[in-house]
Amino acid sequence: MSKKLLFLLGSIFYLAFLLLTPLGVFNDWIPPLSHTGYYSVTTVDGGDDTGYYSYLRSAFFDGDLDFIDERHYAHSERFNDTGYVFNNWQLGQGILYLPFFLIAHFLAKLYGAMGYPVASDGYSVPYYMGTAIATGTYLFLGLLLVIEILKKFFSGRVAWVASLAIWLGSPILYYTFIRSRMAHATEFSLAALFILVWLHYRESEKISHHALIGACLGFLCLVRLINICFLVLYAGDILVRWMSNRQRFLEGGWCDDCWRAACFAGMFLVLMLPQFYAWNQLNGFIISPYLLKTAAGQTQSASLMVTLEKGYKIFLSPQWGLVFAAPLWFLGLGGLFMKRDFPKDIRLPALLSLAGLLVILLSFIESDAYGNRYFIPAGVLCALGLGALLQICERSKPAWRSAIIFVFACVLAQYFMIAQYKVTLPFNHSEFTLKALSAVPTLLSEYPEKLLRSTNLIYLLSLDRNAPWDYRDILFLVLFPLGQLASVLIIAAGYFYFTGKENLPAWASDPKKVLAGITATSLLLCGAVGFTAPSMYEEAIESRQNYKKLLGEGVGLLSQGRVEEAREKFVKASNLMPRLWNPNYKIGVTWSIRQNLEEANKYYEKVLKVYPNHPYALFGYGNNLKMAGKWVESEQMLKSAIRAWPLNKQAYDALGQVYVSRGKLKDALEMLNNSVMIDPAYGPGHANLAVVYTMMKEEARAVNHLNTALRLGVKGPAIDNLVALYSPKPANASQ
Repeated sequence: MSKKLLFLLGSIFYLAFLLLTPLGVFNDWIPPLSHTGYYSVTTVDGGDDTGYYSYLRSAFFDGDLDFIDERHYAHSERFNDTGYVFNNWQLGQGILYLPFFLIAHFLAKLYGAMGYPVASDGYSVPYYMGTAIATGTYLFLGLLLVIEILKKFFSGRVAWVASLAIWLGSPILYYTFIRSRMAHATEFSLAALFILVWLHYRESEKISHHALIGACLGFLCLVRLINICFLVLYAGDILVRWMSNRQRFLEGGWCDDCWRAACFAGMFLVLMLPQFYAWNQLNGFIISPYLLKTAAGQTQSASLMVTLEKGYKIFLSPQWGLVFAAPLWFLGLGGLFMKRDFPKDIRLPALLSLAGLLVILLSFIESDAYGNRYFIPAGVLCALGLGALLQICERSKPAWRSAIIFVFACVLAQYFMIAQYKVTLPFNHSEFTLKALSAVPTLLSEYPEKLLRSTNLIYLLSLDRNAPWDYRDILFLVLFPLGQLASVLIIAAGYFYFTGKENLPAWASDPKKVLAGITATSLLLCGAVGFTAPSMYEEAIESRQNYKKLLGEGVGLLSQGRVEEAREKFVKASNLMPRLWNPNYKIGVTWSIRQNLEEANKYYEKVLKVYPNHPYALFGYGNNLKMAGKWVESEQMLKSAIRAWPLNKQAYDALGQVYVSRGKLKDALEMLNNSVMIDPAYGPGHANLAVVYTMMKEEARAVNHLNTALRLGVKGPAIDNLVALYSPKPANASQ
């Protein structure tokens, strides 16, 4: 690839990073509701995102794989019979994160040494930025690998366009920059590595070469087990070569092939050994019981109609069907059937591998997030098919121009879909793709600001601000984009330097030495798993089960209004697990219910010592400070609650009331309007707006919000006073 094309590729990648990466609400000058779509650089999902990241954070800081105290992990109190917390995810992602994690740790230490409140605990901004940069870096490297794959069969121009299109015109784009802590972008890149190595060594007679292919597949499955479908690519290739050369097969060539395949399988297992060991220690079996249970349940309920319905969803559904949501993927599948431009013995194993993935998807997996994300491993093979189609178009200038226009239209359509995901359309809309594409004219004419996708760098730099930059601005607006830029430049420089084999170090060009290093690393990881996840004693297991029982009983009692009894259960649970924040938070809630604000705040403080950005504890504490008349402290606490959870309507409402008490009526209006913008049916917000507009002598607006509050069933002395003040105006206004 020429320097010009590489520069253009890097520029497009970096532009997409600037346009799509949401930085979140990290400072007071950022309008809270400007952040849309839930995810940001510092927002992590309690399921997949934390499931992957917890392996690294917990092992590095806690010296264990006990996820019971992981802040954001949704399953932290879901105990297995082993005593450990359930974790269905895999440790490969954490291994890939490690170099960037270490740099982030150094940065956090540096900021802490300079006196800034940046914790070195794996939860502060540098760590989340480091993992986001890691995902982008591996994706960019993956694009270069895909280009190298396609260059084996097509022209450089076709390879460049097809690779870029398969990324920009598919859901992979979303998982690169928005929900970047899922494993989809990295698995795409590792799939490219596996296929590139397979193509390079597939006809080799050396055992070490086939073992290296197995190692690549092992690492790919160490990130996500669904990629086991690529085993069919390797096995199918052997079968196709047997069929095309029967004489060699009859003369005993099959024996050599089987021996090489055994070495392939052996290295695959060597790479997977740390994960099998980790799952055994955590979940009680070498394969995640959740996966086995899900597969068994779906298999038992399988039928022809269910299979046909799932097939329809994969290809033709107006929600995420490939025909509508990722047409370049669909065309890529079709291109694999082309009988020219790349060898038949490559095409057939690729189709068999895709068939294996489809069997998995039709058996027990359905997409539950943006796009058909489970199809992402097939993206590299789709790029091959798309390259075959583009190669045909390249032979005619009009056809090539038409193809480029179509590809560009698909890329734009994907961008428009991402811009609306969880913004103007919910994630589970049954006709998301069709609705999003049909809304493009409205988006362009009425809401062009939404094309910048939430709090991205370009949008934030365009905002007017009076306050000087602080350390958070430097982190988000300078170091983060510079870090991503530096990683792209390093990968690009490495690509040019190492493209020729003569530039590789001696050990890197020797597969046996590479395999020895991989094996040693895998065994070292097994040792680390054994050290960080030893078998628990029966007493510890029983203690955790009692903790879970007490917590569940307390929640049940609280729902019945038996506050004191619930508190007793929570206190006992806290005594069993004193380092956990959840019991303390629930104790604080019980004291808040009883209006003992001072006692409640003691427990909220305990929570915030170990979980400083706990959104519910911040709000509870801030609301209690408001009720106690501590306006300044309450304002700061409620602002922190909003930054931790920008869609907390109650926090905006409470902060608005604080501003009213301090005589800041315009600020109060902004906060209260935010609360009803988040939820137009939030009655207390409308009632408080009616009060503020009354104070500002804006009668028409006050009456409007008062009527809305009455219609939503809001009652109380303040409402009665307003009704008496405006009577009979509310009735007339409603007419």
